[in-house]
Amino acid sequence: TASIRDGEFRYAGFSNGLSNVTGSLVFNGPRATIQSLTGETGGGKVTATGFAAFTEATAAFRLDAMATGVRVRYPEGVSSVSDVQLTLAGTSDRSEASGTVVIHRLAVNPKADLASIIATASGPQPALALSGLMANMNLDIQVQTAPDVTFETEVAQGLQADASLRLRGTAANPALLGRVNVSQGELSFFGNKYTISQGTVSFYNTTRIEPVLNIDLSTK
Repeated sequence: TASIRDGEFRYAGFSNGLSNVTGSLVFNGPRATIQSLTGETGGGKVTATGFAAFTEATAAFRLDAMATGVRVRYPEGVSSVSDVQLTLAGTSDRSEASGTVVIHRLAVNPKADLASIIATASGPQPALALSGLMANMNLDIQVQTAPDVTFETEVAQGLQADASLRLRGTAANPALLGRVNVSQGELSFFGNKYTISQGTVSFYNTTRIEPVLNIDLSTK
Protein backbone atom coordinates (compact mmCIF):
# COMPACT_ATOMS: atom_id res chain seq x y z
CA THR A 1 0.00 0.00 0.00
CA ALA A 2 0.95 3.64 -0.40
CA SER A 3 -0.45 6.85 1.04
CA ILE A 4 -0.25 10.25 -0.62
CA ARG A 5 -0.34 13.51 1.36
CA ASP A 6 -0.17 17.02 -0.15
CA GLY A 7 0.87 15.63 -3.52
CA GLU A 8 1.08 17.52 -6.83
CA PHE A 9 0.70 16.06 -10.32
CA ARG A 10 1.04 17.71 -13.72
CA TYR A 11 0.77 16.44 -17.30
CA ALA A 12 3.12 18.18 -19.71
CA GLY A 13 1.28 20.45 -22.13
CA PHE A 14 -1.96 20.61 -20.09
CA SER A 15 -2.85 23.84 -18.29
CA ASN A 16 -4.42 22.28 -15.18
CA GLY A 17 -2.58 20.18 -12.65
CA LEU A 18 -3.62 18.53 -9.38
CA SER A 19 -2.61 19.95 -6.00
CA ASN A 20 -3.26 19.10 -2.34
CA VAL A 21 -3.67 15.48 -3.39
CA THR A 22 -4.53 12.93 -0.69
CA GLY A 23 -5.05 9.29 -1.50
CA SER A 24 -4.51 5.61 -0.87
CA LEU A 25 -3.19 3.04 -3.37
CA VAL A 26 -2.97 -0.76 -3.14
CA PHE A 27 -0.43 -2.80 -5.13
CA ASN A 28 -0.98 -6.46 -5.97
CA GLY A 29 1.52 -7.98 -8.41
CA PRO A 30 1.36 -5.98 -11.67
CA ARG A 31 -1.82 -4.14 -10.63
CA ALA A 32 -2.16 -0.81 -8.80
CA THR A 33 -5.59 0.23 -7.49
CA ILE A 34 -6.64 3.69 -6.34
CA GLN A 35 -8.83 3.12 -3.31
CA SER A 36 -9.39 6.85 -2.82
CA LEU A 37 -7.97 10.04 -4.25
CA THR A 38 -8.97 13.66 -3.66
CA GLY A 39 -7.35 16.88 -4.80
CA GLU A 40 -7.83 20.37 -6.19
CA THR A 41 -7.52 21.80 -9.68
CA GLY A 42 -8.56 25.12 -11.17
CA GLY A 43 -10.14 26.19 -7.88
CA GLY A 44 -12.41 23.10 -7.80
CA LYS A 45 -12.47 19.73 -6.06
CA VAL A 46 -11.61 16.39 -7.68
CA THR A 47 -12.23 12.80 -6.56
CA ALA A 48 -11.04 9.71 -8.43
CA THR A 49 -10.87 5.92 -8.33
CA GLY A 50 -9.37 3.43 -10.75
CA PHE A 51 -6.60 0.96 -11.49
CA ALA A 52 -3.64 0.29 -13.74
CA ALA A 53 -2.22 -3.12 -14.68
CA PHE A 54 1.22 -3.46 -16.23
CA THR A 55 2.81 -6.09 -18.47
CA GLU A 56 6.13 -6.12 -20.28
CA ALA A 57 4.68 -4.59 -23.46
CA THR A 58 1.76 -2.42 -22.42
CA ALA A 59 -0.40 -1.06 -19.62
CA ALA A 60 -4.17 -1.30 -19.15
CA PHE A 61 -6.00 1.24 -17.02
CA ARG A 62 -9.30 2.80 -15.99
CA LEU A 63 -9.73 6.07 -14.13
CA ASP A 64 -13.11 7.46 -13.03
CA ALA A 65 -12.94 11.10 -11.96
CA MET A 66 -15.48 13.67 -10.79
CA ALA A 67 -14.74 17.38 -10.51
CA THR A 68 -16.88 20.33 -9.39
CA GLY A 69 -16.32 24.03 -10.01
CA VAL A 70 -13.14 23.57 -12.05
CA ARG A 71 -11.77 26.47 -14.07
CA VAL A 72 -9.97 25.63 -17.33
CA ARG A 73 -8.21 28.22 -19.48
CA TYR A 74 -8.26 26.69 -22.97
CA PRO A 75 -8.00 27.62 -25.75
CA GLU A 76 -6.16 30.94 -25.45
CA GLY A 77 -8.53 33.72 -24.37
CA VAL A 78 -11.27 31.35 -23.15
CA SER A 79 -11.97 30.50 -19.52
CA SER A 80 -14.71 28.13 -18.34
CA VAL A 81 -15.98 26.88 -14.98
CA SER A 82 -17.54 23.43 -15.18
CA ASP A 83 -18.56 20.25 -13.40
CA VAL A 84 -17.01 17.15 -14.95
CA GLN A 85 -17.59 13.40 -14.85
CA LEU A 86 -14.87 11.69 -16.85
CA THR A 87 -13.69 8.13 -17.49
CA LEU A 88 -10.31 7.34 -19.02
CA ALA A 89 -10.03 3.69 -20.03
CA GLY A 90 -7.97 1.51 -22.35
CA THR A 91 -4.32 0.68 -22.84
CA SER A 92 -1.17 2.67 -23.47
CA ASP A 93 -1.64 1.85 -27.19
CA ARG A 94 -5.33 2.82 -27.48
CA SER A 95 -7.67 4.52 -25.02
CA GLU A 96 -10.82 6.64 -24.75
CA ALA A 97 -11.94 9.61 -22.69
CA SER A 98 -15.72 9.68 -22.16
CA GLY A 99 -18.12 11.46 -19.87
CA THR A 100 -20.03 14.70 -19.36
CA VAL A 101 -19.04 18.34 -18.93
CA VAL A 102 -21.60 20.85 -17.60
CA ILE A 103 -20.54 24.48 -18.15
CA HIS A 104 -21.64 27.00 -15.51
CA ARG A 105 -19.61 30.01 -16.66
CA LEU A 106 -17.86 30.88 -19.91
CA ALA A 107 -15.65 33.93 -20.37
CA VAL A 108 -14.10 34.93 -23.69
CA ASN A 109 -11.59 37.76 -23.87
CA PRO A 110 -10.45 38.08 -27.47
CA LYS A 111 -8.39 41.01 -28.73
CA ALA A 112 -10.67 41.56 -31.73
CA ASP A 113 -14.35 41.66 -32.59
CA LEU A 114 -16.58 38.82 -33.80
CA ALA A 115 -15.55 39.28 -37.44
CA SER A 116 -11.96 38.37 -36.59
CA ILE A 117 -13.08 35.39 -34.50
CA ILE A 118 -15.13 33.98 -37.38
CA ALA A 119 -12.24 34.48 -39.81
CA THR A 120 -9.90 32.59 -37.47
CA ALA A 121 -12.40 29.76 -36.90
CA SER A 122 -12.91 29.35 -40.66
CA GLY A 123 -9.21 28.80 -41.31
CA PRO A 124 -7.40 25.45 -41.20
CA GLN A 125 -7.00 23.95 -37.74
CA PRO A 126 -3.68 22.09 -37.43
CA ALA A 127 -3.62 18.85 -35.44
CA LEU A 128 -1.92 19.05 -32.06
CA ALA A 129 1.48 17.45 -31.75
CA LEU A 130 0.82 15.04 -28.87
CA SER A 131 2.89 12.10 -27.73
CA GLY A 132 2.55 9.24 -25.27
CA LEU A 133 -0.87 8.32 -23.90
CA MET A 134 -2.65 11.40 -25.32
CA ALA A 135 -1.51 10.67 -28.89
CA ASN A 136 -3.75 7.56 -29.09
CA MET A 137 -6.73 8.77 -27.06
CA ASN A 138 -10.23 8.88 -28.62
CA LEU A 139 -12.86 11.32 -27.34
CA ASP A 140 -16.57 10.85 -26.61
CA ILE A 141 -17.54 13.66 -24.23
CA GLN A 142 -20.95 15.32 -23.89
CA VAL A 143 -20.68 19.10 -23.37
CA GLN A 144 -23.73 21.04 -22.21
CA THR A 145 -24.62 24.25 -20.42
CA ALA A 146 -26.18 24.49 -16.99
CA PRO A 147 -29.65 26.16 -16.75
CA ASP A 148 -28.05 29.15 -14.98
CA VAL A 149 -25.01 29.45 -17.27
CA THR A 150 -23.45 32.92 -17.58
CA PHE A 151 -21.40 34.34 -20.46
CA GLU A 152 -18.78 37.05 -20.17
CA THR A 153 -17.21 38.39 -23.34
CA GLU A 154 -16.03 41.66 -24.83
CA VAL A 155 -17.87 41.01 -28.12
CA ALA A 156 -21.27 40.08 -26.64
CA GLN A 157 -23.38 41.57 -23.85
CA GLY A 158 -26.48 40.16 -22.17
CA LEU A 159 -26.00 36.88 -24.01
CA GLN A 160 -28.47 34.09 -23.29
CA ALA A 161 -27.78 30.71 -24.88
CA ASP A 162 -27.83 26.97 -24.30
CA ALA A 163 -25.60 24.31 -25.81
CA SER A 164 -25.71 20.57 -26.37
CA LEU A 165 -22.49 19.39 -27.98
CA ARG A 166 -20.45 16.21 -28.29
CA LEU A 167 -16.66 16.20 -28.46
CA ARG A 168 -15.46 13.38 -30.71
CA GLY A 169 -12.37 12.54 -32.72
CA THR A 170 -9.02 12.24 -30.96
CA ALA A 171 -7.12 14.36 -28.47
CA ALA A 172 -4.74 15.34 -31.28
CA ASN A 173 -7.52 16.09 -33.79
CA PRO A 174 -10.83 16.78 -31.99
CA ALA A 175 -14.22 17.30 -33.67
CA LEU A 176 -17.35 18.92 -32.26
CA LEU A 177 -20.95 17.95 -33.09
CA GLY A 178 -24.20 19.57 -31.96
CA ARG A 179 -25.69 23.03 -31.63
CA VAL A 180 -25.63 26.22 -29.58
CA ASN A 181 -28.97 28.07 -29.47
CA VAL A 182 -28.82 31.82 -28.84
CA SER A 183 -32.02 33.50 -27.62
CA GLN A 184 -30.89 37.07 -27.02
CA GLY A 185 -27.93 39.41 -26.58
CA GLU A 186 -25.88 42.09 -28.30
CA LEU A 187 -22.83 41.54 -30.52
CA SER A 188 -19.95 43.70 -31.67
CA PHE A 189 -19.51 43.05 -35.39
CA PHE A 190 -17.23 45.07 -37.69
CA GLY A 191 -17.21 47.85 -35.09
CA ASN A 192 -21.01 48.14 -34.79
CA LYS A 193 -23.46 46.94 -32.11
CA TYR A 194 -26.09 44.43 -33.21
CA THR A 195 -29.07 43.03 -31.30
CA ILE A 196 -29.67 39.28 -31.59
CA SER A 197 -33.27 38.23 -32.12
CA GLN A 198 -32.40 34.53 -32.43
CA GLY A 199 -29.62 32.34 -33.74
CA THR A 200 -27.76 29.05 -33.79
CA VAL A 201 -24.15 27.95 -33.99
CA SER A 202 -24.10 24.43 -35.43
CA PHE A 203 -21.30 21.89 -35.72
CA TYR A 204 -21.71 19.20 -38.40
CA ASN A 205 -18.16 18.34 -39.45
CA THR A 206 -17.09 14.96 -38.05
CA THR A 207 -13.38 15.55 -38.69
CA ARG A 208 -12.74 19.02 -37.24
CA ILE A 209 -14.23 21.84 -35.16
CA GLU A 210 -16.09 23.94 -37.73
CA PRO A 211 -18.84 26.34 -36.53
CA VAL A 212 -21.72 27.21 -38.90
CA LEU A 213 -23.49 30.43 -37.87
CA ASN A 214 -27.13 31.32 -38.54
CA ILE A 215 -27.98 34.42 -36.51
CA ASP A 216 -30.65 37.11 -36.99
CA LEU A 217 -29.25 40.56 -36.16
CA SER A 218 -30.59 44.13 -36.22
CA THR A 219 -28.87 47.47 -35.78
CA LYS A 220 -29.33 51.21 -36.13
